[in-house]
Amino acid sequence: MTDRSPAAQEEKADHAEILEAGFGQDGDYTWVTSLVSNTGHVGEFATVVFNLFDETDTLIATEEQVEIFTSAEGVTAIGTQTDTTGKTVARVEATLEVSDYGSSAEPAEPVAPVDGQQTAEGDWTFTLVNGTAEDWSDLRVGIICRSAEGTIVGGGGDFPSLVPAGGQYLIDGWVMAASPASCTAYPQLPSPES
Repeated sequence: MTDRSPAAQEEKADHAEILEAGFGQDGDYTWVTSLVSNTGHVGEFATVVFNLFDETDTLIATEEQVEIFTSAEGVTAIGTQTDTTGKTVARVEATLEVSDYGSSAEPAEPVAPVDGQQTAEGDWTFTLVNGTAEDWSDLRVGIICRSAEGTIVGGGGDFPSLVPAGGQYLIDGWVMAASPASCTAYPQLPSPES
């Protein structure tokens, strides 16, 4: 028998998981990233722990990144840079933990992912378009880059202060990725003031 109580429905609605994870290495540094799906965890902290392994499957580094889910549903790119001087990364494992503080934050409107354009070796541009009547302030943008086969091969991030109402913002910069065929930016607005 299916439990259709409000509590059971609410628990079913709140869900988060890592859809995929990957990395890109450039010299002494590695960008580790994950694409996280979220439903219902508005205002809760999402912690992703990345374990990096070498070709002998020895753990060579651990890094973590914490972000806040601001939209009621959607995907968030959560990634960070780590120092891997003198080591070669062969694979990454990512683990997600979501806080359960019972946040009363209001959900932000989701912003659609934006595909990038490569301008030079390692440089990509992303044009954020704000088609709303409200300014977008203090965005967090995670970037995920992929190989021609669709595997995550690195990424980056940016933090635009303002995308004006009815305006645009050009993210123009370098990403840490191994020969990406495509890069996508995942903008996230902060939660509205309560």
